[in-house]
Amino acid sequence: MTLHALSRHSADDVLDVPADQFVLSGRSLNPDWRLEQTSRFGDDVWDLRPALFQRHLKARVLDFKSIPVTYRQTVKHLCLAMLAGVLPPGESRQNPSSVRRLFVEIKRFAVWLDGRPAAKSRRLRDLTHADLADYARYLGTVLRSTASREVAEVGVRLFWRYRTALSDDHLIVDPLEADGWGRSSRRRLGENTTPRIPEEVMGPLLAWSMRFIDDFAADILAAGARWLEDQPRRGRSRIARNQAGPRLRALLDDHIAAGRPLPGRDGCVNYAQLAKEVGCSPTTVRLFGNQSAIDAVAAAVGVADYTHIGTPITGRLDGQAWTTHIGPDSGDPYGAASLALRLQTACYIAIAYLSGMRDSEIKHLRRGSVRAHRNSAGDTYRWTITSQPFKGETDPAGTQATWVIGAAAARAVRVLEQLQPAHVDAVQVPAPPGTGSQAGRPQRRPHQRAAQQLRQLGQQLLRPARPLRHDPAGRRRHLEAVDQARSGARWPGTSRASPPAPSPARSSIAI
Repeated sequence: MTLHALSRHSADDVLDVPADQFVLSGRSLNPDWRLEQTSRFGDDVWDLRPALFQRHLKARVLDFKSIPVTYRQTVKHLCLAMLAGVLPPGESRQNPSSVRRLFVEIKRFAVWLDGRPAAKSRRLRDLTHADLADYARYLGTVLRSTASREVAEVGVRLFWRYRTALSDDHLIVDPLEADGWGRSSRRRLGENTTPRIPEEVMGPLLAWSMRFIDDFAADILAAGARWLEDQPRRGRSRIARNQAGPRLRALLDDHIAAGRPLPGRDGCVNYAQLAKEVGCSPTTVRLFGNQSAIDAVAAAVGVADYTHIGTPITGRLDGQAWTTHIGPDSGDPYGAASLALRLQTACYIAIAYLSGMRDSEIKHLRRGSVRAHRNSAGDTYRWTITSQPFKGETDPAGTQATWVIGAAAARAVRVLEQLQPAHVDAVQVPAPPGTGSQAGRPQRRPHQRAAQQLRQLGQQLLRPARPLRHDPAGRRRHLEAVDQARSGARWPGTSRASPPAPSPARSSIAI
């Protein structure tokens, strides 16, 4: 049988696809799903969640309504072949996440083709090397990253590689033969060419992450615990209204006697904090008689720039408290919620750098995953950590693996465990309790959000808003080196050539 005959025979076999065929048939499914609940070929949107096993991934769908009608059925057949259909010779089954990523580039190509002048044929099989060279030039105008360009080329080339699984409307020329294609060396070299974070940046970033873990974590965890304790009491009175007045006056007298400013927020009195301390609702605090007393005290002792959550600051930096306060407000950069997120990100950095674990492996850590190995004298000589790798594994649900780590990485995992309630098994969830998510509920943490938090941590720790006045440890020189290394460089954790300047808002960390 000739190659052409083989191509026609294979296509005839796969093109007659019933509309009710399951597009995930034959794949391993998440235990929460049954095949009868999954998407069918005739659906306009295919839900890939049943075949996803990595908790941190966002929900992924293939929305064929976004594909121009001219190419919609062809793209459907292509995606079916990758997910559960007949594979061309030499091709292996794609995982759902890869199919979703390639779908983005397939859509980009289809929209570009559909927008060409009417005089040009819109059929895939009529495209020439010159047409594909035009698309390569177009990619050069919309994609700057070498890795993104490579994925875009792979997406288009699927119409050539899977031609035996498609109808007559497929590429009949290999895009790699067209001008401007196949310039990336990453695949040919077989190595990861993603730029490494410069040592001038990674060193201080890791050092400050360990400061958070070893020196500041106790304060942040204590403030988070206090924040959680206060939540059931917020928003409602716990005392009779006629008791609120005397208690408020006693509190205001304490501020007068100590010369202590009233708690503030955004330049105004923080009535919610006063209500919490009195034990009543904010509405009761703001009654007319109370309001005049509060205004008088505010005029006498002033209003603080922030509100302190009430737990002591025990961590030290150069012999001073490492921060002026930890507040209860979620919008405060130095509030309990914001600092908990920062501490979580610091733990992520320490574990990733010191263990060599991949992103998905860190995000599948479970409580109790670290084991200390001790000798006969009871001294710890080694730590190991267990997680769930996915890349390169034959089982889409992943497998269990163990890494040898040092004491610093083990401490980072311990802090992650303390950031979550004791009943939560997953320790690397999107946000610790008190940061706006449902307390302790494991949720997906998109890669984009992780990268954003890495950038924010780097900006606040490596280039704080408040300039260095007293520099006993010589940090100014290190921060200048960091800025020089980051300027004009692209490295993981930043999406721009030059990182944005930090917010001019005040900094309360003593640096």
